Amino acid sequence: LTTDGAFDIAAKRDDKLLLVKVLANIDGLNDEQALSLRAVSYFLSAHPFIVSVKNNRESLDNNMIYSRFDIPVVTSELFSNIITNDEIVPLNSAKGRHTIEVDVKILREKRNELELTLEQLANKIGISKKTMYEIENERVNPTKETVEKLESVLSIDLKKPFEMKNAPVTYLKPKNDFQGKVSKEFSRIGIDNSSVYSAPFEIVGKENFSIITTLSRNIRKVGKSALIVKKLS
Repeated sequence: LTTDGAFDIAAKRDDKLLLVKVLANIDGLNDEQALSLRAVSYFLSAHPFIVSVKNNRESLDNNMIYSRFDIPVVTSELFSNIITNDEIVPLNSAKGRHTIEVDVKILREKRNELELTLEQLANKIGISKKTMYEIENERVNPTKETVEKLESVLSIDLKKPFEMKNAPVTYLKPKNDFQGKVSKEFSRIGIDNSSVYSAPFEIVGKENFSIITTLSRNIRKVGKSALIVKKLS
């Protein structure tokens, strides 16, 4: 399924629905596309991805997950690895830091087994007690170097394989009166919903099922939008 808006590909594998936006340059992504992708993914219980090649400064790393608007950004090679390999452990890039997600339950259990305090373990690997506390409480992900030191000191494997995550809760306000009236009517009859801007439909909602709705004041002009809605459904 190809569109010109929030996503370009909708794909289903097993019980996972993926919505993918493809961009040569990730810095070309605008907020309407990103927030619409998030809203649609949230209401359809889908996993959003942006597949790209570069940003304005450099080519993207094939072993790095970037982020835009809380949506994972990956190269096509890494995306292929993610959907075919359950054990892949890519780096995360955020605010200039390269981090790895770790299994904090295993980390805490091993530290307690060795009778090490947070401060003692922090001293062994050269970080502050506060940072160690934040790592164990999943407030921050450790850097690659910190993970390697932890694994060496504790003699365990802490890296967590990449796990697809659902989109965060996202609601968009109606862009016009018509969209607003239909959205309000859905809410009145008990269907939680959000307006959508950059998609082949204008409203997405969820009750005990998902619903996507294209809007038109003239049924003769629905055309391509109706076919895309049918395919996506």
